[in-house]
Formats: sequence, structure tokens, C-alpha cells
Amino acid sequence: MRKRKLHKNRTLSFKGIIIIFVFISLFFSVGYSFLVQDLTIGGTVSLKDSTINDSISSDDLKFTYTKGGWYSNGYYYYQLDMKLENISVNDIKDWKVTISLPEDSEFIGAWDSSMQIENGKLVISGGLIELGESLTFGVQFNTLTDNVEIEEIILNGTKIIIDDVGGTTGENVVVNTKVINNWQSGEYYYQYDIMITNNNDYDINSWQFKVVLPPNATMDSIWGANYINANGVVTLSNLDYNGTIKIGETLTIGGIFKSPTAGISLQVTDILTD
Repeated sequence: MRKRKLHKNRTLSFKGIIIIFVFISLFFSVGYSFLVQDLTIGGTVSLKDSTINDSISSDDLKFTYTKGGWYSNGYYYYQLDMKLENISVNDIKDWKVTISLPEDSEFIGAWDSSMQIENGKLVISGGLIELGESLTFGVQFNTLTDNVEIEEIILNGTKIIIDDVGGTTGENVVVNTKVINNWQSGEYYYQYDIMITNNNDYDINSWQFKVVLPPNATMDSIWGANYINANGVVTLSNLDYNGTIKIGETLTIGGIFKSPTAGISLQVTDILTD
């Protein structure tokens, strides 16, 4: 009888420990949930229209990034998810990407690459990228500046400037856009000259680039180029007769774009030549 009694007491004690453990786990789990919720309510909101996908290219590298952001307690936080692709005909042993940011930008953290922010410059560097290989990496930073726009990127010494009117400038090729006519007929129509200038020390035999349209704007017509129009991005490429642009010369093509609201700003990206 004593052995049964001792065995029974041990069984009850073990069950009691399990019940206490479950209760403590539930207590901390619920408490943690409320704590996280309370911290989240402390002023973190997503920035409107903060997510942007874009890409630019030099002769050797193609750089693609996605920008997202949020606001919390007086600071604007941004995250860049980036991809760097070797589009040259050789391996690239050492590479460096420099991105202009607001001067008050403060580094939070980075992954999958060596990075630092100093005096408004995000500097990313690495070693070997084999032919056709791509690397992915990312960074987070904060600033007092809202609506941060990336206006200048240097890819291994090649400076790419994304200007206010949507043109993209490289050291070798410049694409500019200019409104030459506009009118209203139900919607607002804008006629553009699109000028491609060859700043290389050699003739180019083909060209291609993308024109990113603002929200609600659409393409009406294009002349002087082949085009693919999809999801607010118009990809333009040369026709059989106008692919060659000699050293220092400018080729002008044209297009008409329309919008239900006044004012259109085009952004040119992904300039590729051969």
C-alpha cells in the first residue's frame, strides 16, 4: 500500500509540473504578443508609394534595386534589396557600387555584402563576379528626409545620373526627353522628342532602353523605334535602319503619351547598346 501511495503522489506531482509549464508558456506567449503589438503601435507606418523597382546598366554591370520604406518616431527608414549582374564578356575580379543618399543617412544594417555609409554615400564592394553570375544583397538606413530618390549611382567607375525629367546619363550614351507639343482632348496629350546621343569613342550598332511612365499615364504612339508596352513600362529598340549612331551623333525618335491629369514626367532606364 505504501508503494502504491508513493507512486500515486509522484504521478500527480509530474502532472502538476506539466500544467504549471503550460500555464507559464501561455502567459509569456500572450504577454509577448501584447508587447510586440504595443511596440508596433508606437508610430511605425508604411510610406505611401515607397516601393520602387528600377535597374540601370553600364558596359559591364547591370544593377537592379527595390526600394521600400516606413516612418517611425520622426525618422524615415528605407530598405534597398539589390542585385548586381555581370553582363560583360569577362569575369569581374573586383567591383564597387556607390549610391548617393541624403547626407544625414545613418547605416542600420546590411546583408550578403560589405557596405558602409559615409557623407551621404552608400559604398558597396566585393570580389569576383564570374561571367553571367549575379549577386544579391541588401541594406537598411534611416534619415530625416522623406521620399528619398536615388539620383546617382556609380558602377565600377561609370557614373549613371537619373535626372529629374526621367533621362538617364552614362559616360557613353545619353538619352534625353523633351516635350515639344501638348494639347487636351478629353485627356492631356504630350508629344516628346526622345534623343539618343552616342558619347563613345566608337560607333554603336544597336540600342535599347526603357521608358517608365508615371501612374495613370499611357503610351499613345511611338515612331522611329520598335516598342513593347507593358505595365507602365515602354521598352524601345532600334529599327533595322537606325541602329547605328556614329561617334558624337544624336538620333531623335518620338512619341505621344497621355494622362487624365496634367503633367507627365518620363523616366529612362536600362540603356543597352552594342
